[in-house]
Amino acid sequence: MVAIHQEEFIQSHDGKSLLFQRWLPGNDQPPKGQVLVVHGYGEHGARYREIAHVFADHGLATFAVDLRGHGRAEGQRGYIQNFAHYLNDVDVALERLDQNLPTFVLGHSLGGLISLDYAGTRRPLIAGLIISNPFLALAMHVPAPKKKFAEVAANFVPRLALPNGIKPEFISRDKDICSRYTRDPLVFNIATAGWVHETQIAQERVRAHAQMTMPLLFLYSDADPIASPEASRELAQKLQSSDKTVQERPEELHEILNELNRAELHKDIAEWITQRL
Repeated sequence: MVAIHQEEFIQSHDGKSLLFQRWLPGNDQPPKGQVLVVHGYGEHGARYREIAHVFADHGLATFAVDLRGHGRAEGQRGYIQNFAHYLNDVDVALERLDQNLPTFVLGHSLGGLISLDYAGTRRPLIAGLIISNPFLALAMHVPAPKKKFAEVAANFVPRLALPNGIKPEFISRDKDICSRYTRDPLVFNIATAGWVHETQIAQERVRAHAQMTMPLLFLYSDADPIASPEASRELAQKLQSSDKTVQERPEELHEILNELNRAELHKDIAEWITQRL
């Protein structure tokens, strides 16, 4: 089935303009459920069009919002004044969805961290949460002097941007995916001192979570060179939910939704959702 793609700009609570996209099942088929995608750091919602088409085949509508400072949204690249602003962006996106349909949230990397924080602090009435390699801690080693510099800069020059050290080959074993990532003009590879500071606070908060009040599908890879597999494994084991599914994906890199065997995973996620409608 060919999904119907639409886009518009919406405003977050503080007036920031955010790109909001939707992929709807074709053939005038009304969706039986809906998924909001919360993308990762340095990328944008359009990179999830492939899984959105799989969801459409299963009768699901998919929505994606470009978070502030990402994609075609307003805001300085790689900067956040307060992590709660990301949660507000998710708020306004969820408000655009059909309130009469079961709603699921799919968060990858930074989006996984945001989605877990959102679920734990704002306790939304959603039907399920799908998490992909959440950015709970950094897998890459950061020299102590660089850490100290970032701490000082966060207080005095929070908008200072530095290279984040993420290489395209960290993303996927699929060379075509890496090539497209490199050529994508909306992808960026910097981070600001303020963003690092706010994200670390959110990571500590989310790693302390213990309860989950909704169905949870937690996916992480044991070879992720960006988001710590150990942190994901620890939180996945600790979270308590009456409906929890955890998968440790062997040898896959950071974007498990863009890995070599992604077609099978996309289908599995769609079926996990439809079983909980």
